[in-house]
Amino acid sequence: MNIIKESLCYLLIFFILSLSLNSIPLENKQEFNEKELIERWKKSLRDFPVPENSLELELEHSFPSPTLTAKGVYFWQVANIASDSTGNIYVTDPRAHCIFKFDSKGGFIKKIGRQGQGPGEFDHPSTIRVTDKYLVVKDWYRFHFLDKEGNYIKSFKNSRSYRDFVINEKGLIFVAPIIFRNESDLIDVLNTEGEILY
Repeated sequence: MNIIKESLCYLLIFFILSLSLNSIPLENKQEFNEKELIERWKKSLRDFPVPENSLELELEHSFPSPTLTAKGVYFWQVANIASDSTGNIYVTDPRAHCIFKFDSKGGFIKKIGRQGQGPGEFDHPSTIRVTDKYLVVKDWYRFHFLDKEGNYIKSFKNSRSYRDFVINEKGLIFVAPIIFRNESDLIDVLNTEGEILY
């Protein structure tokens, strides 16, 4: 009960602080313009010079293209990116409640899923991993298994909040729980049915 009272107290303090910060006149809020960001970058380069053996990267291209954006294919909030053995790229977008699939050049292939609770539907798709068999997607409290075309295979619900995961060739899922107290587990190991093995 004390934990609940303490949490409510912190929530109230956060709410009051956010209200007071939002009431600051706009001209007093710190704004960052491009010139200022460039000056900060130059200062950082002076303070931390680039090592001699560094490689300079060049932007090859970005996607979705303006043409795709005009057709309604754009990101609201990219959470995670993965690729398969053929070079296809999968991008999770929690705010759009879907996964975008592109080829290796950034050419749009398809949108996978939509908002909902049913098979092939997502609430908040975040992390995605690609195996030989599956696309595995972590949603709020569910893990979804899809084929490479995005067709629903199965899913399972989990009772804990997980931050990130990997899946190995044997189908073991190693998940990092969101830790709320010192004695929380560091890593849970699940099978593809969602059972905690250890």
